[in-house]
Amino acid sequence: MLNRALLLTLFLFAFTATQAQDYIPLVVEGAHWKICSDTEPENWPCAQIFEYHITGDTLVEGLVYKNVYRRSFSRNGEPGGGWNSYDWPLEMGNEILAGFIREDVSTRKVYWREGGNTIACTSIADEILLYDFTKEVGDTIIVNCLADDYPLVIQQVAIEEHYGMERTVYYFEDELRQIEGIGFETGLLFPPIIKPNYGPDRIIDYCVGNDMDCGVITPDMMINPYREWHLLNSSFDFSNGNAWTATTEHRFRDTLYHDDHLYLRMQTRQQDENGPLEWEFTEYAYRQDGPRVYRYPQYAWQPDDELLVYDYSLAVGDTFSIPGMLNFLQPMIVQDIDMVVLENLEVRRRFVFTPEEWQGLQDWYWIEGIGANDHPFFPDESFVDAVDGPEVKTQCFYVEPDLDDPIWRQFVSDDCLTYIVATEDVPAQLGVEVYPNPTENLLYMESVPIGAYAKLYDMTGRLVLQTPAAESDALIELDLSALHVGIYSWELLNTDHQRLAAGRVIKQ
Repeated sequence: MLNRALLLTLFLFAFTATQAQDYIPLVVEGAHWKICSDTEPENWPCAQIFEYHITGDTLVEGLVYKNVYRRSFSRNGEPGGGWNSYDWPLEMGNEILAGFIREDVSTRKVYWREGGNTIACTSIADEILLYDFTKEVGDTIIVNCLADDYPLVIQQVAIEEHYGMERTVYYFEDELRQIEGIGFETGLLFPPIIKPNYGPDRIIDYCVGNDMDCGVITPDMMINPYREWHLLNSSFDFSNGNAWTATTEHRFRDTLYHDDHLYLRMQTRQQDENGPLEWEFTEYAYRQDGPRVYRYPQYAWQPDDELLVYDYSLAVGDTFSIPGMLNFLQPMIVQDIDMVVLENLEVRRRFVFTPEEWQGLQDWYWIEGIGANDHPFFPDESFVDAVDGPEVKTQCFYVEPDLDDPIWRQFVSDDCLTYIVATEDVPAQLGVEVYPNPTENLLYMESVPIGAYAKLYDMTGRLVLQTPAAESDALIELDLSALHVGIYSWELLNTDHQRLAAGRVIKQ
C-alpha cells in the first residue's frame, strides 16, 4: 500500500500535468498574428496591415527559440488607402526577422530576445520576460517592451472563447486585455501605445497553419491570385483534317474551404475572332502547403479527394508519380535541378524529369512557382499527343496587375496574346517532314510553305537558331553542329508569325 507522502506526490504531479495540459501555449510553430495599424487619421482605418509569424528554430546561448518574422503586405486592393486597399488573401510584400521567442509551458511564461534587423524592445542584449500567464486579480505586471516600463494592474480574470478555444483573459485598466495563447490584443509584441488622433494597433486575425490556410500568399508561391498563365493549346483531328491552335488564359480567383484547407478556384477564358470571351470558373481549385501543390478535386468525378500535383522539395534522383498519368510513364525521375533566369531577372529552380522507361524525345520539367512546361495545371495529362487530345504548353507567365510583359515565355513569338483560331489552311501545311532525328549536325524540314521560317530553342527557352524565310516550297536546313549535345525544341512559323508545327530534336 502506498504511503500518504507518495500519494500526495502523485496527486501533485497529476494536478501539475493537468494544469500544463489545459494551458494554451503562445509560442506555436506556424502561428500568425495579423495586426491593423491606424497610422493614418481615423477616417482611414487599417492604413497598414502587417503580421508576426513564428517559424523555425534558433539556438541562442544554449536555449532553443522560435524565430519571429514581421511581414508587411502589398496594397493590392482598391485605391485610396485604408482597409479596402488590401485584398484577401493578403499578398506578402517583405519579411524581416524581428527576434526570437521561447516559452516555458510548465511556468506559463514567455520570453523574448532581440534579433534580426529591428529593435522591438528596450533591452536588446538580454532575454526579457514578455508574458506571465500565472497572474491573478490585483497582481501587477511590468510592460517593458516597446515602451518605458510602467505597471499594469489586473482588474479581472475571465474565461472567454477567442479564436475557437476557451482561453484565460486578463483585464487591465482602460479595457486592455491580455489573452492566453495570443498576448495583448494590441499585438504580439506591442503593449498599448496611445497616439493622438490615432487608434491603437489591434489584432484582427489569429491563425495557426501554413501561409495559404492563414490567408497569406508569398511571392514564390505558384498558387497565387496575383499571377496569370497563358497556355498554347493545339490539336489536329485526323477524322476531318481540321487543325486549330489557340491561347487560353488561366488565373486564380475566389476561395473555397475543404477539410479545413483554403483553396483558390481556377478561372480560364478563350478567345474567338471577336476577341476574348468571359472568364469562367473551372471545376477545379488548388492549394499550396509549403513546397507542395494540390488540386481539388483529384478529378471531377471524385469530389472528396485531392491530388498532389507538385512537390518542389524533391532532389536529384527522387521519383514522382501522378495518379492518372499513363502507367508506362511512371514514375518520373528527377534527372537534374538547375536554374533559369526569368525576364525580370528572378532566378528560379528548374526540375528536369524523365520517365523511368521513357525512350522518346519528349522532355518535361517544372519551374518553381510557374509549374510544368506541359499541362501545368493537369500534369497527369502530360505527354498527351495531338492524336488523343489537345497539346497544352506553357506559353507565357505574368505577374498581375502588370500584364504588359511576361516574366517568362517559351517557344513563342513576342506577342503572348495573339490568338490563332481554327483554319482550313493549316492541314495542307502539316505535311512537313523533319529529319534526321537524332542528328549530329544538320536538321532538314521538307515541303515547307513559301515565307515560312524555323526557330530552334534550348531547354531553357533561349532562341539559339533562326532560319531565313523560305523563298519557295523547298527545304529548310538548320545547322546544329555548333550546339551542345542535348534536346532542342523547334517551331515552324508562317509569314504572320503563327506557329504551323513544332517538335523536338536530339543533338548527338
